[in-house]
Amino acid sequence: MSAPTPFLVIGLGTLGHQSAIALAERGATVIAIDRNLERVERIAHYVTKAVALDATDEDAMTTIGAFTAHTALVCLGDFFDSTVLVTHLLRRRGIKEVVAQVDTQRQAEAIRAVGATQVVFPERDMAQELVDRFLAAPLPFERIAIGKDAGIIEMPVGEAAGRNLRQLELRARYHVNVIGVKSPAPAEGQEEPISLTPDADEPLTAEQILVVLGHNQHLQRFREIFPRKG
Repeated sequence: MSAPTPFLVIGLGTLGHQSAIALAERGATVIAIDRNLERVERIAHYVTKAVALDATDEDAMTTIGAFTAHTALVCLGDFFDSTVLVTHLLRRRGIKEVVAQVDTQRQAEAIRAVGATQVVFPERDMAQELVDRFLAAPLPFERIAIGKDAGIIEMPVGEAAGRNLRQLELRARYHVNVIGVKSPAPAEGQEEPISLTPDADEPLTAEQILVVLGHNQHLQRFREIFPRKG
């Protein structure tokens, strides 16, 4: 059996540290990277692998298996030049989803130009979250937030059982991405196994759970109308 595809978290300031822990608590395999050894040591017991290195060093990244990830969070804060270099490297080496931390709209436009698939504005998003919490209704479902506009949720296969991911066409129909499939625990007290490289042609079972990444509006619509027959 192949090893699960890891999530990659680069930069272990507040955003990167908390994101890595949240992913690990959901059962994901997480590789956490930072130049600062103290930050790496602080998170080491929470994640699968924590490494002190320069994420622009392609050889070092290859050695630790960083490029086997499907999704990467680049949380380098004020070091926008490094954010650009790391994002470009990740996309060039085949990472499908790269979420980058930025501070301004100009940075967002620049980082998208070198391949980032999503951007996060931590200060703006924190302010919006406070507004949502105290003045507006929150989203009606639990999710791991990735900035203001995106997140990760779990969704039971349920009535979609018997079909496979290729047949469900979730990206085309709902504009969301399945980044993992959780199966029932083999025995009481054991963890639920999760495949982060699910076979698109393998029929799903009603007991399985889809781990889904997307923008909040698409996730909400997905939860409301999935599964769709046909």
